[in-house]
Amino acid sequence: MKEIEALQAIAHELQHITKALAPAIQQTLGFGAAPKSQVWVFCNRKNAGVWYTLDSQSQPVNIEQPALTGYIRK
Repeated sequence: MKEIEALQAIAHELQHITKALAPAIQQTLGFGAAPKSQVWVFCNRKNAGVWYTLDSQSQPVNIEQPALTGYIRK
């Protein structure tokens, strides 16, 4: 019985933490302008960053934002 009460207390605290952090971690997803052409994004730490694209001479161009947010559908 005490284990169940302890787990319920933990769940209650986690709900409070989630509600407190929700505004900070909420991301806006939705429609936006389409890129002018297909954009390939690569992930590799050897190019002085994590995310990058390639320019017209196939040279890496870093994407400064540290995270990619969205939903993977397939």
